Amino acid sequence: MELSRVPFADLYEQIMLGFVTGTLPFDALLIPSAWLPDFAPYLTPVPESILASPVVDDIHPIYRDALMRWGDQWKALTIDGDLHFTALEDQLDLVMAGHVTPAQGLRAAARAWEARP
Repeated sequence: MELSRVPFADLYEQIMLGFVTGTLPFDALLIPSAWLPDFAPYLTPVPESILASPVVDDIHPIYRDALMRWGDQWKALTIDGDLHFTALEDQLDLVMAGHVTPAQGLRAAARAWEARP
């Protein structure tokens, strides 16, 4: 099976078919974290040597603690995490100009966001 030629809309089905039939020809997969619950029974746990390495410490806790584990086993390793935040433009300008620290700017932006009508 050459998954590189499978449209993304069909990828989940093709990977699951490979798991169920035992014909998936890959040792590693790059998948969306939302697929982990379905794929977890077919995945080998992440080796302890990787979990004990500094690589894992650098992963933000929301990804490390919530998206890499299924049950009591580590089944995935996050390689990309998109942390999204909103900062109001005027606060960003103040931070960039050095008038406030990034933390002060974010706190002010959060207060302004909560106070919006």
